[in-house]
Order: sequence, then structure tokens, then C-alpha cells
Amino acid sequence: MRAAAIITAAGSGSRMEISTNKVLLPFGGGTVVEAAVLPFANPDKFQKIIITYSPADKARLQEVLKDIAVPVQFVEGGSTRQESVYKGLEALATDNPGVVLIHDAARPWLTEELVAAVLEQAEKTGSSVPVVPSINAMKVVDEKGLILHHLKREQTFSAQTPQGFSYTGILEAHIKAGKENFSAIDDTELWDRYKGPVSTIPGDTANKKITYKGDL
Repeated sequence: MRAAAIITAAGSGSRMEISTNKVLLPFGGGTVVEAAVLPFANPDKFQKIIITYSPADKARLQEVLKDIAVPVQFVEGGSTRQESVYKGLEALATDNPGVVLIHDAARPWLTEELVAAVLEQAEKTGSSVPVVPSINAMKVVDEKGLILHHLKREQTFSAQTPQGFSYTGILEAHIKAGKENFSAIDDTELWDRYKGPVSTIPGDTANKKITYKGDL
């Protein structure tokens, strides 16, 4: 079963306080987005890679990703990550892949091994998300900054991307969310709400997301 990938690159550098999209910053001899996309550039496993973009970044993204070994399609993103992913899913309708992996372009430390593990689990169970155990004491805090709940550390994990799903299943979940105007924290929440429990696999502590300047 060949798959497709959606790489969300339509964000901004607001939390990094920079004027450039952080995924276009220099990284490892290329750019952040190149490092995030290359682990999917296997034509034996992936039939297409969708890149969601902001209009101001389209030309630069096309330039840095012109030599990727898998066909790349650029899709204008929405005002939220969820909307961008949905647009990417819609763009795959004619390809109708069995499985789709959804990844944040701001995670450039992704390995081919983790991609393969997510893909394998998604093909088996319909859903897959890499997670790593929490190392901090996790709390639920109210709007006044007061702690409401003390969570058990052994039951809390950080979810990473790529997150893998049955293509038809995650598309259906996005459509239902749109009809209900439901906003999710990520695609696993949509799957959990509309399809069922999400299967987890061990993540990679090196697979970090660039959010602030210090992350680089």
C-alpha cells in the first residue's frame, strides 16, 4: 500500500518573533522544511507529498523543494493548521492513498525510521501517533493560573508528528469536524472524536518542534 504525506508549512514566525517563516530558516546545509520533507522522499512508499503554504512563501518553498524524489503538490493553507490539513486531504482525492501521514514542517529532526514505524502502524490499525513519556510533572491549570488536577506522570505523554491515518477515515473526521465547527488540538483528537482510539508507538526524543529561537 503506497501512502501520501501532508507537510504543514503555512505557519508564521510569530512566536519566534521573526518576519520569516521559520521553516525557511537555514538548517543542516539546507532549510528546516527540506530536512522535514526528505524522510518522506521515498517513491517506493509515498506516491505524493502535499505542502501547505502561505502565499508569501510559495515561490521560496517551490525553489527549495524542487529536487524531491517524490511528486510534490503545493496547496494554499488555511487560517488554522486544521484547515490547512483539510485542504491537503481534499487535494489528495484523485490520488486516494490508502494511508496519509501528516507532519509539521517545523520538525526537521525527523528520521526515516520513525516515518517507517508510523506508516507500518497506520497500515495495521488505521491510526498511529509517536509519543514520548512526559519528563515533567504535568498539571491542568485554570484561567486564573490555579492548578485543577495533578496528572500521573506515567500516564502522560507528548504527541509528535508525523501522525498516520487511513486516508478515508481522517478525511471523514475532518468533514464532520467542519460541520460541527469543532476545533481540535491535532489530528489525533479528530480521529478519537469521530473514529475511535488512536494507536500509539514509541516516539523519538530528538524529533523536536521548532517553536522558539532557543529551539535552534
